[in-house]
Amino acid sequence: CRHQKEFYALHKTGREVPVRISIEKVQFREKDYYILAFNDISVQKQKQREVEEKQAQLQALFEAIPDCVFWVDNEGVFRGYKPTPEGKVALPVENFIGQRILDVLPAPLNQQLHEAIQRAIAEDSIQSVEYRFDFQDRTRYYEARLRRFSENEVIVAVRDITELKETLLQLKQAKDDAESAARAKADFLANMSHEIRTPLNAVIGMTGLLLDTPLNREQKEYVNTIRTSSDALLALINDILDFSKIEAGKLELEKTPFHLPTAVEECLDLVTPKAMEKHLELAFYISDDVPVHIESDVTRIRQILVNLLSNAVKFTDKGEVTVWVTAKLLPNNLYEIHFSVKDTGIGIPQEKIPTLFDAFTQVDASTTRRFGGTGLGLAISKRLCEMLGGRIWMESEVGKGSTFHFTIVASPAKEKLSLPQPEEHFLRNNKILVVDDNATNRQILSLLLKKWEAIPLEAADGFQALKILQQENDIRLIIVDMQMPQMDGAELARKIKQNPAWAHIPLLLLTSLGYQSRWKKENLFQAWLSKPVKPSQLFNTIAQVLHGKHVQQPVTTEDRPVFEPDMGKKFPLRILVAEDNPVNQRVAKRILEKLGYRPEVVSNGLEAVQAVQSAPYDVVLMDVQMPEMDGVEATRIIRQEAALDKKPFIVALTANALAGDREKYLAAGMDDYLSKPLRVDALKSVLKKCYEKVALTTS
Repeated sequence: CRHQKEFYALHKTGREVPVRISIEKVQFREKDYYILAFNDISVQKQKQREVEEKQAQLQALFEAIPDCVFWVDNEGVFRGYKPTPEGKVALPVENFIGQRILDVLPAPLNQQLHEAIQRAIAEDSIQSVEYRFDFQDRTRYYEARLRRFSENEVIVAVRDITELKETLLQLKQAKDDAESAARAKADFLANMSHEIRTPLNAVIGMTGLLLDTPLNREQKEYVNTIRTSSDALLALINDILDFSKIEAGKLELEKTPFHLPTAVEECLDLVTPKAMEKHLELAFYISDDVPVHIESDVTRIRQILVNLLSNAVKFTDKGEVTVWVTAKLLPNNLYEIHFSVKDTGIGIPQEKIPTLFDAFTQVDASTTRRFGGTGLGLAISKRLCEMLGGRIWMESEVGKGSTFHFTIVASPAKEKLSLPQPEEHFLRNNKILVVDDNATNRQILSLLLKKWEAIPLEAADGFQALKILQQENDIRLIIVDMQMPQMDGAELARKIKQNPAWAHIPLLLLTSLGYQSRWKKENLFQAWLSKPVKPSQLFNTIAQVLHGKHVQQPVTTEDRPVFEPDMGKKFPLRILVAEDNPVNQRVAKRILEKLGYRPEVVSNGLEAVQAVQSAPYDVVLMDVQMPEMDGVEATRIIRQEAALDKKPFIVALTANALAGDREKYLAAGMDDYLSKPLRVDALKSVLKKCYEKVALTTS
């Protein structure tokens, strides 16, 4: 007989090994013999175990799949299936084994699945088909994924995606609702902006007209404060409106031809007054490779540039703010125009730069209180740059300043605008001496003069200028900066005029402070220009000077004062103003001075507490929102620490004029309440009440 059996045998090494014994009976010379063959089947056993493990894994995976699974042949005939764990099958019929997809499923789904089977076999790739059926008055959605698993068979995994589809529909509805709400918000902000800007425009327009009338210096200061505050409010309204439009996708760009240098000059004009107050140098230079006539949205480009310039001036206490413009030619006759705004201000820490262009973000919490702003300007500028085909970024070092860069993509204007052109080669080979202690200004002026084919000579101060005059005998014009150390422009001009060899050379003054009558009386300069110097104005002024023409400047006249100081005499009070905003400080102080008082001003609640502890004030006009310590906390400390007979009359000053604010601040320990903007009649009433209380206490 033939016989096989498997068992474990003991190897000579002492380990057990699986073996298979084969026994076969044979006859030889009329005797029975048995042949025994032993085979080591360790490898076969190991492979068998691996196959069984793989089968178990596949079976577990197959059973764990929540999908319904079918397998069909290349003709689309159902050969088997596995239902979902709940026993559901994503087909409209029950008996489908052995039938074709084309016969079981309705058209056009049957043809769609049949074609997917053919592609899965031919391309050996995963195919996906979505379909739906209506079950018991409810539509259910399915996704079928097909993959070849043998030469002529395909496995089909079908998943119920009804909940996913319904969730996506709900999300789409929520998205539509959110977009509708955003549009409604944008419409509301637009209406609100219109309603606010209607009276605000009247304020700005009338103050502009008032500035054109004869005013003395004090009156101009008051009107300029109104104008500056109105402009700031209008800018804030515009920022909020622009941001809402961008968020709602409703901001549209215009594309019109314009003269780029003029646009840059107009932007600098807007920040020049503030720069003059801080004695900052303003300058700009546009490279020769920049197309001066381009087509783009000039309003939005101005908006970006003015925002960056305003920030540069705001955060720079000394030094300079400069603008540099270059360009790079792109394919399709487009230009990438690169603007750089560089300042010598406070700088920005590196870790703050990544969030600088986020909405409502500032470098730190104290920035808003010290410098103002909402944190919207840079966020809007970033979006506008992207809409104009460019980007915005910045480089900075704390204490050494910042440089903001932005680019736009624009095409050259098809037709150049008609602008007055200077006489060609007018200054060719003329030596012009530039005297300015600021290296950037000298560089820009020299570049302009070289562009006009003149020969610029540079001097960093008056002494160096005098040395150059001794060495050069054919200088046609001297451009002199007024504000220079050791020897200013006026003193240098006197020395030049006193020397017969140089007295004939015309002098052109550059100043950030304006023309002074004493310079005119001394006949020191043939003309003057305010910084930043505009190339067209500089060229025309040089032409006028070299032709012997003088530039006339307006002179202001005096007018009578508005307020009378009677109230301070009738109701004498020692007043402390606690206000962090410089403009509000000035307004409160001037109003009180015009009423006959001499108030003292502090910038935060902590300083207010210290001031009350060191001096017996009768009245404290306490702003509610201040850095370091707010007005409510300062009031609490003053009430706790001041002696009973020395407690001042504390008046809350706040821009919050909502119902209940008065009661809230009175409950916090304040004696009265004034809302901003501060009205003179309301202030008078409160001060009279303060005096009555003080008089009652002292009596």
